[in-house]
Amino acid sequence: MPSSLKITIGILALITLIFLLARFSGGSFSLLLNGLSTKTEPFRSGGTSASVGGVAPYFELSDLGGSRVRLSDLVSVPLIITFWATWQEEGADQIKILDDYTIQHPQGLFKIISINNQEDKSAVMSFIRRGGYNVPVLLDQTGATGKSYGIETLPTSIFIDKNGVIKEIFVGIMSEKMIMDKMEKILR
Repeated sequence: MPSSLKITIGILALITLIFLLARFSGGSFSLLLNGLSTKTEPFRSGGTSASVGGVAPYFELSDLGGSRVRLSDLVSVPLIITFWATWQEEGADQIKILDDYTIQHPQGLFKIISINNQEDKSAVMSFIRRGGYNVPVLLDQTGATGKSYGIETLPTSIFIDKNGVIKEIFVGIMSEKMIMDKMEKILR
């Protein structure tokens, strides 16, 4: 048998095997293949990444005071979660805008939480103190929460209704007007 024919048969057998594994392995083989893919999909549905219309992935993180905060503690009213970092200008600017909003609307109809992405607690505390900010900050020091939400760009804000369902994912910086417009849609 010529070697080119052996190679062709081998390739066909491999393709057939991959197809059968993907089709009948209950999805675990597909997850393996997706994990090996170089293509990134920041907010794909399924798995653990956040997607519009899906339930917000659970988290439990420490705040700057050391208290543990769970997502379930927060979702009795609509919620904005903003992922950010002090080293990134847009993320730092977003914290200022969120803080200004919370000062102007102390009895807001929704909660605002910021989750700092993979920075040391002392650096984050220093940034918050220097700016005099009051917006609540949680620490995702390992990046696991950001990963579960599919965060690839900072800042990214997740809009969640009172039932814990993700209504919108916004990548980039938002003005106060944008925040209010997006939350009005959720509050209706």
